[in-house]
Amino acid sequence: MGRGFELDDAVFTYVISTKADLRFSQHTGVGEGLIISHTSKTQVVTAKQSRSDIAIIGYCIDSHGEIPRLEIPSRFLSYEWNDISEAYHFFDRFAGKYAVFFQSDGLSYIWGDASASLGICYSFPQSGFCAASADKLLADFCGFKISEYSKVIREASSAYSQPLPNDLTMYAEIKSLLPNHYLDCSACRPVRLKLGTQETSSPQEITEIIDRTTTLVNTIVETYQQDYSFACPLTAGTDSRVIFSFFKENNPNLECFTFNHISFAPQSAETAVSQQICGDFRHSHKLIDDIDAPKCLFETVRKFFGEYADTSSVNNAYMFLKSFAGKAQADGSIIDEVGKSTQENAVPNRFLNIPFFMCKLHNYSSSTKQELKNYLQGIADAGDQEHTADLFAMEQKLGRRVGQVASLYSICGINFLNIFNCREVILQWTRIPRKLRIKKYIPRELLRKKDSRLLEYPFNPEDKITALLKKHWLPFYLATFAKYYVSHFFSR
Repeated sequence: MGRGFELDDAVFTYVISTKADLRFSQHTGVGEGLIISHTSKTQVVTAKQSRSDIAIIGYCIDSHGEIPRLEIPSRFLSYEWNDISEAYHFFDRFAGKYAVFFQSDGLSYIWGDASASLGICYSFPQSGFCAASADKLLADFCGFKISEYSKVIREASSAYSQPLPNDLTMYAEIKSLLPNHYLDCSACRPVRLKLGTQETSSPQEITEIIDRTTTLVNTIVETYQQDYSFACPLTAGTDSRVIFSFFKENNPNLECFTFNHISFAPQSAETAVSQQICGDFRHSHKLIDDIDAPKCLFETVRKFFGEYADTSSVNNAYMFLKSFAGKAQADGSIIDEVGKSTQENAVPNRFLNIPFFMCKLHNYSSSTKQELKNYLQGIADAGDQEHTADLFAMEQKLGRRVGQVASLYSICGINFLNIFNCREVILQWTRIPRKLRIKKYIPRELLRKKDSRLLEYPFNPEDKITALLKKHWLPFYLATFAKYYVSHFFSR
């Protein structure tokens, strides 16, 4: 632990290029002249048939429980696809953390999992297409320098660790592939695909969505636990309790933990409720006190991930490793961002404008404004404005912000897996009205189905003002701007 990490200690970490990246210990050929350089702890499964090749980087499992993991590439190639979007949507059923490279008849494409939890940072230098799990890995390999444009945007953020807007990275030559997109490597451009879902107000259909979610996630968690040993985070919130409800079902030896941050009050609900739940359900629970990661770990992370590595995330990764080395960590951020629509509330689409999203990104520079304009124009060009709120949650919050944390954890050697990271699950959730989702309908109904006893424990108490602001979109909307003006005034 004290020596820091070598690159080969990382998980879900790779570079794709026309030549091998000798920083990595493993090299797997794919397609016409491409090499996937990856760590020994990063899985790559390939298949070839006639003039088609596929490589799945990372961990990809079937939420239907029908196709074994190692057979997914060959099963994919056994079908004839009418177009690339049809091939892309074949992966709606799959969960995990993965990137797919597909080449057929000389044309190449790449796309990621439902929330882009395994990063795809890509570039098209003179030597040809290349991609990597983190922008700095690719930049160092290609010799790119940090962009002044990106640097100015990042320095304008209220938090230096915030990701850049849209698909920007710290390097002008590198872009980040967002969820709901595939990269046409031959045409050198990303292509957005519409969500294609319709909101429903039918109680029967909404109940069926919860039932289908339960069935799919049961299979996902069962498969996850066959392949990895997990430590389950547990707080007084709804998200972690839902994760616990799925994991405990088939794991009598489930280990749970709560970060006991210095900011917590003595016997705070975060720690007291989680300890009570684990005691009542007879699962082990560990309080993890705050501790600073050693300097050598920060140096290693910044070497491969970049200077903008969030200090608290590195510390959390170190604390997890100290307590649960070799275990995977369960993540529930998709419930927060899509299942509860915490960032967009039920704000009508006509009010989801550039100033609102600038507040959500905590960045108010003119360049951020332009990037958000480009981003929203891309949604409009695809005719998907009705899903603007969910697209922002999936692409900017999950794909960029949570994806950045996931990439950092991967560099630290932590398998950070979300049990809801399946496009079929997420697309179903987008059919439930946001005015229902903000009332925590999805997590509460999942708890009711899995184990209603978990609803009897108190949830995180909110002060009356916060609760009132979240009840209706208008006070929430106004408070979003008020928060900006207050913080902007006191930062002057």
